[in-house]
Amino acid sequence: MASKSHTVVIGAGVIGLQTALLLLQAGHSVTVVATHFPGDVDPALVYTSPKAGAHWRSQSTDPFVHKADKETYLAWLSLVRSKGASETGLALTPSYYFWEEEGAAETVNNFRGLWWKDYVLDFRVLPKQELPEGVSHGVAYTTFAINPTQYMRYLLRECQQLGVETVRRKVASLGEAATLGEDVVAVVNCTGISARELVGDENVYPIKGQTVLVRGESKTNRFVKTKSGWQDAVLRRPGEGTILGVSKDKDDWSNNIDQNLTKMILERCKRLAPELLVDGKFDVVRPQIGRRPARKGGIRIEIERLDVGGKDLIVCHHYGHGGTG
Repeated sequence: MASKSHTVVIGAGVIGLQTALLLLQAGHSVTVVATHFPGDVDPALVYTSPKAGAHWRSQSTDPFVHKADKETYLAWLSLVRSKGASETGLALTPSYYFWEEEGAAETVNNFRGLWWKDYVLDFRVLPKQELPEGVSHGVAYTTFAINPTQYMRYLLRECQQLGVETVRRKVASLGEAATLGEDVVAVVNCTGISARELVGDENVYPIKGQTVLVRGESKTNRFVKTKSGWQDAVLRRPGEGTILGVSKDKDDWSNNIDQNLTKMILERCKRLAPELLVDGKFDVVRPQIGRRPARKGGIRIEIERLDVGGKDLIVCHHYGHGGTG
């Protein structure tokens, strides 16, 4: 694409806004079209990003994703050294990950499964005397706790400073997005779970997650992977509180909050965050659910060309990140 070409990005979640910012920084003219923007509440659960935990820890086995995850970590390191958490929603945070199972896959061969251990700050394997009761292995490292709404607002402000145009609208097709300007030469599809409807990709499916936001900001992120595969999680959410969780239910389109699951999360996380307890209980703000936009076959990053009214349109698909967006 030539410099200053006009690109339309569909979607204003973290993937869409980060994509728009990179295009603007590269000199392109960009329009972001979306039904929801940072700060919006979406009862239909289409707008996933605000419901993220969130934190940085690479969980993929895909070398391509490893490269992207490493670049993200290093880019954020540079960002937080120049701007604070109150502006970006990113905060470097001591983090701990524990395994109940002796010989868990990630821990064998000196934790070879944690490919990222050589790149994150302060990584170390915890000696037995530092392990909580009931766990077999543990590591400590410094990573990012993320307030997703603050981070998206930061991305949108950066885009606005570089001249982005925003349009609040639901588009029914890629071709419709291309009509948002006479000089549009490219469309980037960052629609997450909505790609199933927009481009008919039946490989897109949700991984429903339920968490609980509580008052008090944890000073660390803490995780325990249990023998059953369940993961207890305490996630600092800078400037807002702490997220407790977390469930992962594949292909679950329901929008109900499971009260029994909420009770279980609250009870299980007591041992991980006792400093947040008031008279033995967490001060609950709200339980919440979200749909991680996953895809069978993995993330779709693909270029295709479409004929739209006799005009050659470049389309880049960029969706299917699941919980790793």
